[in-house]
Amino acid sequence: MGQVQIASFPYARESDKTMVSVEGVIQSSSAIQQSVTANQVDMAVAKKTLDAHKQAGEAAVQLIESAAKISLAPGKGSMINTVG
Repeated sequence: MGQVQIASFPYARESDKTMVSVEGVIQSSSAIQQSVTANQVDMAVAKKTLDAHKQAGEAAVQLIESAAKISLAPGKGSMINTVG
């Protein structure tokens, strides 16, 4: 296997270049993991928001349906009692 060529750095030894390369890989890996974690959190928050909106919509539909049932009941809502 051949060695990976690294851009020239002002280091005196080849082992110094390898160390910089390993540190760069570790930093990149850490940044990718942070990005993945942030995306997972964003998706969880979006799902909770969507669930909350869905529940609110279902509650609104139930309210409208119950209001319709009351207005259809015989003798309900057709007269107003103005005597106190």
